[in-house]
Amino acid sequence: MHRYYVAVHALDTADLGLTPDTPPGAASCALVFHTLARAVLMGTYQR
Repeated sequence: MHRYYVAVHALDTADLGLTPDTPPGAASCALVFHTLARAVLMGTYQR
């Protein structure tokens, strides 16, 4: 069985001020400080 996770964040801003060159760690930090709510959806697939 395969599991697929998708995280959805509700933010308090329309723009995090990130550029295409922003390192993943910096993007994650910006996301944490602006998250109002978060949901994680899990989908499964099995043959």
